[in-house]
Amino acid sequence: RDNYWRIKEEILAFYEKNSQLIKPNNTPAKYKEDGWKNFSLYAFGIRFDDHISYFPVLESVIRQIPYLISAQFAILEPKVRVKAHFGDTNAIIRSHLGIVVPGKYPELGFRNGSEERCWKEGDVLAICISHRHYVWNYTDHKRIVLIIDTMHPEYVNKKYFICSGLLASQSMKILASKYQLLKKFPKHATIIFHKIFIAPFFIMLFMQDKLNINLFRFIMRLRKKI
Repeated sequence: RDNYWRIKEEILAFYEKNSQLIKPNNTPAKYKEDGWKNFSLYAFGIRFDDHISYFPVLESVIRQIPYLISAQFAILEPKVRVKAHFGDTNAIIRSHLGIVVPGKYPELGFRNGSEERCWKEGDVLAICISHRHYVWNYTDHKRIVLIIDTMHPEYVNKKYFICSGLLASQSMKILASKYQLLKKFPKHATIIFHKIFIAPFFIMLFMQDKLNINLFRFIMRLRKKI
């Protein structure tokens, strides 16, 4: 909140020059919502160095946040309603800082569990993503919020395990969206694959934080060359 105006100026300047870099959010198969976009700086512990380089002000602020694991800004285009969904854990706290809020409830807002609210520019709302939630924007203008995930203090000592599990889950969902056959795997097989997927992410996060070696950055650049 204290740095709202500086953060807003930086995000809007980036949006004006680089809006083509902001991609639609990953969604399950058979559902695509191009009007729901995000741009990540951190994702469950993974650091996007190339993205961070655009935001020196924002990075200087969020690196001071205790237990930070994710940081992104999300855009909801006009006349868009995102389907109800829920996160994979209650071990994180998700906070929204309103950057551009073009209307008021009920034409603009979100529902989390049984509560409905609207954002306020420069103010913060925190939610638990394990509750079913969805957002809508029936105004004529885009809505932008900064989203920060922090570890719940009770689970800080399990940070690497939880973040690795979340990254493994996201990867499996993306694969299942592309290859429908994976959705027919029995539950016990899915659990085994998830445990296998956890290991490389755990190593990746540990090397990034302890040795300052960002394997994710290397993998993404190698993927582009291929």
